[in-house]
Amino acid sequence: MVLTAYHCIKIHFDCIKVKSERTGKPKQAQRMKKRKEYKDDDGRTIANMNVDGFRWYESPEKKERRAHVAKKVGKAEKRSMFVSLAIPLICLAVGGILAYLFCFYVWLG
Repeated sequence: MVLTAYHCIKIHFDCIKVKSERTGKPKQAQRMKKRKEYKDDDGRTIANMNVDGFRWYESPEKKERRAHVAKKVGKAEKRSMFVSLAIPLICLAVGGILAYLFCFYVWLG
């Protein structure tokens, strides 16, 4: 049997459906669980769970490197990000306007 993209997608969604039927809740509802809020919680850590051997363990060197990478974005960087987003959006808008004009005047007119 040859698996096509259609079959792969169907199998994927069937698996999601089976998982959600087991719990009785749709998958979106499972993801959107709210955390309990406690009145006496002040945000302090009681036990550090960053233990060597756990899959989420993060070494102090790795934490330090990550802290150096996360820096504030400068004015020039913000401008370059805006320009890199604005150019495709302008092209998309111009293309949409041209498609509308083509449909209205040439195709339907």
